[in-house]
Amino acid sequence: MIFIKWLLSLPDFFWRILFEIAFPIYKLLHLKKAYGRVCRHLENAKIEINPKEVFKGILFNALDSYRGLTGVHFNKKIVFEREEILKNCLKNNSCPMAAISIHQGPFELLHRSLCNYSDNVHLITNSTQNTAVKEILKKIRSHENITEYTPQQLKLLLNNLFKNSKKSKPILAMVVDQGYETKGNQVELFKMKTTLYLRLVELVNQRGAEVLTFRTFTRKNQIVIRFENIYPPQYDKTELVSSIAKEIEVWIKENPREWSWNYHQNFLIG
Repeated sequence: MIFIKWLLSLPDFFWRILFEIAFPIYKLLHLKKAYGRVCRHLENAKIEINPKEVFKGILFNALDSYRGLTGVHFNKKIVFEREEILKNCLKNNSCPMAAISIHQGPFELLHRSLCNYSDNVHLITNSTQNTAVKEILKKIRSHENITEYTPQQLKLLLNNLFKNSKKSKPILAMVVDQGYETKGNQVELFKMKTTLYLRLVELVNQRGAEVLTFRTFTRKNQIVIRFENIYPPQYDKTELVSSIAKEIEVWIKENPREWSWNYHQNFLIG
């Protein structure tokens, strides 16, 4: 952990130089893999940006995320927009909330931002299978207001989300554009078929949870966390999925350099 914090403390110019050196090698080794996928996805979506900018965004968004979570060398201001949407929802303690987003911008800061408003955040993650890396990420993500679950702990998660609690309104936090060993919902983004992982969101919504959409992106020396929309409990399932898909497409269009176009399951139905 000390070594990780030391790496995060290295200044941005070091990481820019390292990226410029390493990226040509990475590109050459991944022409038919991640780099090639990004090129195809951007072309098919008619997004005119250099694929290199996507990979640079992934690096620096990760740095911002983990620096923000650990407090190491963090010199960007976090700005909250449309807070009233969340605050108004939190006034109603009779039902839990699902706060959902995507892998865009310094997304690791999203669940931590919820701790500013609630001491009852339930985070579901499905990270790398590497045990050592998984333990490091768990330590970095940890917070006294957060309980973290794997997809295999779904029953426990649902029980904790809906049980009577002396704590504040329970919040389920998750990202819905990537999933492993789980079924999703077929949608269209940029007129291409793809999968969003909204089945758990549908389930908790039908059981009485509100659904909040929110996202993060960078703006100069700021990291913006913006709360978007609330869907009431027992919302029409079809409309819920299609509306969330439309929101996500808008988010990606507005900040295409910051979304993880490289994910191997993007625009594939499996």
